[in-house]
Amino acid sequence: MACSAPPPLGPRVSRVGGGGEVGLRMPLVGTWRGWGLVLGIGLGVAVMAGGSSATRTVIAPVSRLEARHDPPLDQGPTAADLIEERPHPWLDGPGAEEPPCGRPRILAVTIPLDLSRRVGVCWPPAEASDPRVRLVNNEPLNPGEEQIAWTSATNQVIQFYQARVAKAPKDASEYRNLGAAYIQKARETGDVTYYGLAEQTLKRALTLRPSGAVATTVTTRLAVVALARHQFPEALAYGERALSYGTGQLFPYAVLGDTYLEIGEYEKAAETYAKMANTAGVAILSTRLAALQFLRGHVQDGIDQAEQGVEALLNDKAPRENVAWAEFRLGELAFASGDLTKAETAYGNALRRYPGYHWALGGLATVRAAQHRYTEAIPLYQRAIAVIPLPQHASALGDVYTKLGQTREAAKQYALVEYIGALNAINQEIYNRDLALFYADHDRKLPRALELAERESVARHDVYTYDVLAWTLYKNQNPQAALAAMTEALRLGTKDARLFFHAGMIHHALGQRDQARENLQHALAINRAFHVLQADLAERTLQALAGG
Repeated sequence: MACSAPPPLGPRVSRVGGGGEVGLRMPLVGTWRGWGLVLGIGLGVAVMAGGSSATRTVIAPVSRLEARHDPPLDQGPTAADLIEERPHPWLDGPGAEEPPCGRPRILAVTIPLDLSRRVGVCWPPAEASDPRVRLVNNEPLNPGEEQIAWTSATNQVIQFYQARVAKAPKDASEYRNLGAAYIQKARETGDVTYYGLAEQTLKRALTLRPSGAVATTVTTRLAVVALARHQFPEALAYGERALSYGTGQLFPYAVLGDTYLEIGEYEKAAETYAKMANTAGVAILSTRLAALQFLRGHVQDGIDQAEQGVEALLNDKAPRENVAWAEFRLGELAFASGDLTKAETAYGNALRRYPGYHWALGGLATVRAAQHRYTEAIPLYQRAIAVIPLPQHASALGDVYTKLGQTREAAKQYALVEYIGALNAINQEIYNRDLALFYADHDRKLPRALELAERESVARHDVYTYDVLAWTLYKNQNPQAALAAMTEALRLGTKDARLFFHAGMIHHALGQRDQARENLQHALAINRAFHVLQADLAERTLQALAGG
């Protein structure tokens, strides 16, 4: 068959009965057709191994494409078809048909093992086997694992280590590797559910009391999960614990530095990265230093570092998603600097490297909107949201619709932003700042926006958290407090048009005309199309200042 079969998706393996019974907690991923929303839900199932009556649970997603290709659920084999082995055109055999590819659909049933091998599903082209794909973080595997794991797509790596964990439930290194694969899957899909699976798996490894290199990598990956979920104290604690094993591994420094960067401890971030400078490869360091240079106002230095990081990742034959992420980050720096051509190239390279990459789709959509090519921006945002609905993409799509006067379509996207932000506890941790900015930008629930921004500012003292705090204070009619927060946001000299736009509007509210004019002019000088709606507001405000 042309379509490859995905693995079952299970984070945790534990004995639940005698013989060969192994209990797994697996996610059930579905699609809400109206919104194209991917939901992660815990599902308890059992995988029975051994014996003639052996069964397994099959979770069969169909690749993520346009909604118009979404096949009705009744086109697929039903649970009864599978359990009773009734013929169905999606099963192998004479006259078998290819299953239609569409938006994410999951079929989860327990079926005989021999029949499960005959279930055909489509898998996204980007996840097909590729000999250049390696496991996570380029960490060495045992010789027997290299050929299988380093030459497999992430789904196959997950399946491989699920089997290894089932066979060796007391081996912490197998849980370590499975956890790493879940982290990579979370990166590729944007689905935070996989971070939960990684956490469960890695914590199981810790219960087995690993030591040395295994303990270091397990705790480092737990730090990665905590950082991704914005659990910053936990990320720092796990990072320090990883270093305490004294194995000399460098990745704990990278994660600690990244955490310090996220919470605004920039000097600590620089010091931590410096500890890697003489021994770490260019790839692991350059992309991190690029972000730090940009924040410090050294835009070209940051772009140069980002380009070096991309080249180093390519030379290291890093996983395609890792390279695509670095190219996306390069595009972000280029866009922020106003270089739309370089940004477009970087996002395009990321999509060629990893087709359907949601971050790059959103980035390219932003470029198209900045180029006033709104009808081209819309499908790009829609494709990004179809992969994983992120609030920043839904909000940006709503803004494009607003620009075009399509208020009903804009309202749908704005409603989706709020839904995503409140969907579950993880989203409420991760998207607080995004939701606060959305509310402030669109004059919605302004007291709630300020509440979210203030809550975020307790844990984070970085440039962009202060910026959102300043903006929400301004929108809540407190420009004096907003100016104090904005001063903190600009303390590093970060050359970001959004920051200067916010500063200009705050000075304008305070009647400080010269400062308002200077900041708004600076914003437009950096990037005249920094935002599809707010760039126009900056222009109008400058005109009002000139005429007043």
